[in-house]
Amino acid sequence: MTEEWFDNELLPLIHPTIGACPNSFLLSFDCASFHKTLALLKKMKDAKVLPCLIPPGCTGLLQPLDTHINKPFKDYLREENDLYMEKYPLETWSTSDKRVMVTHIVVTAWEKFCTEKKEMVQKSFQDVGLFLPVDGSQDHLINIKGFEEGELVIGDWRHQKEPNYMQYQEMTGDDVDEFVIEADEERKRGCHGISVLTSTCYFWVSQTGSH
Repeated sequence: MTEEWFDNELLPLIHPTIGACPNSFLLSFDCASFHKTLALLKKMKDAKVLPCLIPPGCTGLLQPLDTHINKPFKDYLREENDLYMEKYPLETWSTSDKRVMVTHIVVTAWEKFCTEKKEMVQKSFQDVGLFLPVDGSQDHLINIKGFEEGELVIGDWRHQKEPNYMQYQEMTGDDVDEFVIEADEERKRGCHGISVLTSTCYFWVSQTGSH
């Protein structure tokens, strides 16, 4: 995600509802350096978007694309690729032919995937806690690899008070990286990686005045 993508792709999607929605929008993404620039974080804050940073090494546990979607979607791509090759058995493929093929199989595979795997996509967000009430009333539905059912109880993250994470508002540049590294070390020591997500969200709620 870049500033250009945020301005040109994301904002047009949420802009019509910004004035009508009293709450902020939650945007979850990994800790790539270009996701954490001060300019981009400020754009998010101004647009009422809560950045939810997935700690390093946790995308396989907390990112819906990694936990549920990528693998089965690749299976759909392979199937559509095989069907296309059977239908158009060209001896040689030009660059233009390949572009047409890729466009066709991606669109066709995605349409089928969204139709046939709709419930799985929804569940992928529910399992990692991104599609549940913020008051914690359905925390029992969280299903993250390595945790027993019901083990993760987050509660209402709007009322969590964790000074270490609240210090995030004072950080810039390298300090942000140190914060993320420290959070990753806490995860390795057995702390719940998802607590980093909820605490980061709490900070941005407090900053934007959202509820």
